[in-house]
Parts: sequence; C-alpha cells; structure tokens
Amino acid sequence: MALIEEYAGYYAAIYEAAARVSGASVVIDSSKHSALAHCLRWVPGLDLRVVHVVRDARGVAYSWTKTVVRPEADGDAEMTRYSPPAPPCCGTPTTPRSGCWPGAACRCGGSGTNSSSPSPAGP
Repeated sequence: MALIEEYAGYYAAIYEAAARVSGASVVIDSSKHSALAHCLRWVPGLDLRVVHVVRDARGVAYSWTKTVVRPEADGDAEMTRYSPPAPPCCGTPTTPRSGCWPGAACRCGGSGTNSSSPSPAGP
C-alpha cells in the first residue's frame, strides 16, 4: 500500500504544479488506464472525478490507421497503429479464391483486385 501511495503522490505533485503554473482550478488527465484512477483515490485531499468516454468504434478504427507522431517523444517516434488482418490468400493474382474479400487488393503478389463474392464457408 505504501508504494501505491508514493506512486500516486508523484502524480498529485504534477497535478498541483500544473494547476499552480496555469492558474487553473481543475486539471484534466486524459489517461487511458483505470489503474491510475485506482491509485489516485488514495491521495488525501485530491478531488478525483472519473469520466468514462466511449467513442464510436468506427472513429476508433479510423484513428488507429493514421500515422501520428508521439508528442512526448523526440524525433520521429510514432503512436501505435492497428490495422485489420490481411484477407486470406487469393489463390493466384488472376484467379482469386472464393474466400477473398470483394474488391480487396490481391496480396498474393499480383496487382489485381478480387471481384468475386466471398463464400460463407470460406475457401
């Protein structure tokens, strides 16, 4: 428990400094992990409020595909990006299998796209 209080105390000091320097009466931390809020609840005198924001999944998926430089990093370090899994192999560039995604770029070395319909049972 002492380690949690020490850890949370460091954050409290940062929040107090940010409020003092900015003249703000409220400091907002956009942390993504609930474990930090759990730790901060042990800081005496800290008026902790938690807001759980849920984004539309389409917006999240889109933002994960963008290239964004990490603001806290020096140089060209980028934020983590995610993408959907690649479609199954198309068979050959000119003869796609029925399990490929319609309109998907062929990933078998060809330059064409798959115009066939996917089979519900797969290839």
